Amino acid sequence: MTTSPDDTAKTLSDLAPIRFGRAGMIERARPWRARGIARHVVLSSLAGLQRLSGELERGLARPRVHFISLHSVAATAENRFRLLLTQLARTHRFVRYSDAVDHVRRGDIDRPLLAFSLDDGFRSCLASLRILKEFGAYACVFVCSAVVNEKRLDSVSAFCRDRLGVAPTQFVSWGDLDTMLRAGHEVGSHTRTHANLAALGPAELEDEIEGSRAELEARLGPIRHFAWPFGRFFHIRRQVIDAMARAGYESSASTERGCHIVPADRSPPILCLRRDFIDAAWPLPHCLYFLARSAARASADAHLWPAELVPQPSDL
Repeated sequence: MTTSPDDTAKTLSDLAPIRFGRAGMIERARPWRARGIARHVVLSSLAGLQRLSGELERGLARPRVHFISLHSVAATAENRFRLLLTQLARTHRFVRYSDAVDHVRRGDIDRPLLAFSLDDGFRSCLASLRILKEFGAYACVFVCSAVVNEKRLDSVSAFCRDRLGVAPTQFVSWGDLDTMLRAGHEVGSHTRTHANLAALGPAELEDEIEGSRAELEARLGPIRHFAWPFGRFFHIRRQVIDAMARAGYESSASTERGCHIVPADRSPPILCLRRDFIDAAWPLPHCLYFLARSAARASADAHLWPAELVPQPSDL
């Protein structure tokens, strides 16, 4: 049976919504569980203590560059997202992603600066971008080049199942990306196929890292930034960092929680960025808790790779 693009879009949009778990890892929608209730209680308690002790106010006021990572904002969470942005705008200056990277590189950090990014290129991120623009904010959308403009239901289903572990959902088109760029947002690479880069050989790394940049630049112009899939340090290795630097990216974003203050003197082969994952559906105190905690724990080495991951001459 052949599925037309219109039928595919309708089918995908009718499927179950995507939920996100710890550190932004994607998981299938599932019933509320006891551990979710326990987590809510613990975080509410910690957030309350943080506020009463003054740590919340001190953390949010600390001069730093803070990158927030999202995937998309569900329609039911849009008002909560606006509330979060309203609260953050009181203490932070919203900056474009590339400007935030430049601040980190220069060490020009004299106030709380906040930049946004959205991973995976779900078409539902378009609503998130519209809300950000209401607050004069912009985002960098990290996309997997192999599924941009993909309309075939079987291909989308296989990608979502095998690469993301989610129900099928729509991805952005080239037209969507053009519209984002014209609106002032940015586009970055999230590899070609959302592969676990730590498990790949040299040729596959080149295809995922350099190949994705080439595909995106052929349609959109210069691509400056990269975010590796899954985002934890154990999802990459030394050869991956070298491949990212060789491809010409200026920065590579993780989902390791943290933020950036005045950097150390040493310069990495490619700038390592820490990002705090936030789900707009979370209660406001929980979102602020993670941001203030990261601010309090920030160190001058946050932009550097862990020592065991730094490429050595023998790796090059």
